[in-house]
Amino acid sequence: MSAGKDNSAQGAAQPQSLPELLDYCAQRYGDDPAIRAEGLTLSFRELQAAAADMARGLLTAGVGKGSRVALLAGNTPFWIVSFFASAQVGALTIPISTLASPGELAHILRHSDAHLLLAERTYVGRDYGQLIERALPSLSQAVGGGPLRLHEVPYLRSIWLDDPAGLEWAGDTGALIAAGKSDKALDEAFLAGIKEGIHPSDDGVIIYTSGSTALPKAVVHGHGSMARHAQVLADNHFPTPGHDVLCVLPMFWVGGLSMLLETFINGGSIVLPAGVSPQSVATALQKLGADMLHGWHAQLKTVRDLMLEQGADIEGIRNLRTERLPDGTPRPPDLVPNSLGMTESFGPHCASPVGTLLPEDRRGAFGPPIGTGDRRVVNPDTGEVLEPGQVGELQLRGGALMKGYYKRERSETFTPDGYFATNDLVRIEPDGHMYFSGRLGDMLKTKGANVSRLEVESALRGLDGVREVVVCGLPDPELGDRVVAAVAPAADATLDEAAMKAALSERLPAYKIPTDIVVIDHDDFLWTPSGKIRIADMAQLIAGRIGHSA
Repeated sequence: MSAGKDNSAQGAAQPQSLPELLDYCAQRYGDDPAIRAEGLTLSFRELQAAAADMARGLLTAGVGKGSRVALLAGNTPFWIVSFFASAQVGALTIPISTLASPGELAHILRHSDAHLLLAERTYVGRDYGQLIERALPSLSQAVGGGPLRLHEVPYLRSIWLDDPAGLEWAGDTGALIAAGKSDKALDEAFLAGIKEGIHPSDDGVIIYTSGSTALPKAVVHGHGSMARHAQVLADNHFPTPGHDVLCVLPMFWVGGLSMLLETFINGGSIVLPAGVSPQSVATALQKLGADMLHGWHAQLKTVRDLMLEQGADIEGIRNLRTERLPDGTPRPPDLVPNSLGMTESFGPHCASPVGTLLPEDRRGAFGPPIGTGDRRVVNPDTGEVLEPGQVGELQLRGGALMKGYYKRERSETFTPDGYFATNDLVRIEPDGHMYFSGRLGDMLKTKGANVSRLEVESALRGLDGVREVVVCGLPDPELGDRVVAAVAPAADATLDEAAMKAALSERLPAYKIPTDIVVIDHDDFLWTPSGKIRIADMAQLIAGRIGHSA
């Protein structure tokens, strides 16, 4: 960690594209580590050189500005080098989830019009050569080393793996890089000319959302908004430069990608564990060291509990240690501003600088808007702009907001005056503090009153001994929605339905308290591949447990 480093400009202009961001980091931070993994450390200069070598290889394979380059890999050096290489030649990069099924992979490659696929052969025990063959059955006929011509994905011309052994249809990324190096025309000046042609307004990435229903949406972000927002996020997350971050969130989704960029622009290193299990993360934290762990709340809690059980010191790791007030008492969680964001806004659009403490009368509020975007709250039924303090749908415009959804008309996505409807229900007070009320689809109506699933889940999650929770609505001819819940106990905890309802009565009005709270094992919770609870399936499970029928 280089936490004492001067964060002044040092002659480097603020980056306006992804290639500029990497060059900016290499110029400012030079030999400081950018990537740290077991057995491998890459400095910013070394990362810049590795990305340039891969970029030359992509050029020899026919990739150029506007080409679609799909990337299938986990949080590894391969992913980071490939991502920046694709950006350097002006390609539109399409990160693909390592959790994808064959059908999902085929859909993304087809929908994105991918020209070239870069992939790791294996990650955490999964063979992606086999996955690709299952996704694209006609590959079995693709032999001879020529350009691919596959009916399932008509734009795809080549697939490159770091280990193509036994796969006649795949090229070797090592050979691709060697081809780029051997082409004397692709010198440093030529690559510089390529990068100069990349404009902040150019499309940079398509991120496929991790929705729990239907097909994922394809969110397009531009070079300029990503590069600029990385600095905005770094200014909020890091009080000093040079922090070392272990990010559990996958880089193929916005949470991991935005943290990668903001860590780099701040001069910090990304710490990569050998796997995704809590033990792999805990081992990397202790062996490689990091002063911040970034992930979902449940992931952080699991790693924290594991490390404490093993007697590890977590006091130097942000998001694991107990944050304290100046008098030494633990900092109340509801006095720490939340952040709110989404794939479409490239991460948080509302946040407060780390260390901010809310006033007592603003407990539970979210941070103010960050960056240069606009926000407003409207009546979701009429579109009328609401006054401060009224609950309505949050709409966003400008800043780091996406350019749009791939293959969707702009009129399908934005209002005539350019706002994007988030589906988030919020209220914004006159002083700018924002409160999250739920998602439009998360609102239940019982006895004519609105109930936010998320509000009830938050209240349940705050009870002692609760590890996981889901709140659902079951159709009821008299109530409308019958509010029910399933909870999983923490280790060695015993949960009692009556006791939980009694405790909730201190936190929620009576109509928001679930009529039934089912205690189940954590393993009985049903999840999507992206780690989201399958609400509809959990509703059926709860209905079966309580004998409910509409």
